[in-house]
Amino acid sequence: MEERIRERYSEAILDQALEACGIDKRTIQALDGFENYIYEFQGPAGPGVLRISHCIRRDPDWIQAELDWIDYLYNHGVGVSQPLRSVQGKWVESLEDGVDGFFLVSTFEKARGEPHRGPDWPDGLL
Repeated sequence: MEERIRERYSEAILDQALEACGIDKRTIQALDGFENYIYEFQGPAGPGVLRISHCIRRDPDWIQAELDWIDYLYNHGVGVSQPLRSVQGKWVESLEDGVDGFFLVSTFEKARGEPHRGPDWPDGLL
């Protein structure tokens, strides 16, 4: 994560993201993220993933296009995690960072399954 993004991120940004997406803060758990802040949450429809990006690294139009494409794939039977809409019905919410940019918030249903590491993996996957 770039230092200038970390400097702009705060508990207040997380709170705004949770409010925009209708997520109860008591249900979140931070996950590893490289260029994004990633949280797992429990919503009314089941587990989900909250992604908070910054405009320094991601363009809002690109994220919208990504989510449009994922939604298209989902609606045509491809096994992808469905994007979820915010309280306002948006796939991408924009939150001012207090400097000169903004954070971009999106959510997805959590993919089913679990990590698997074991001796029965095919060669080359370990």
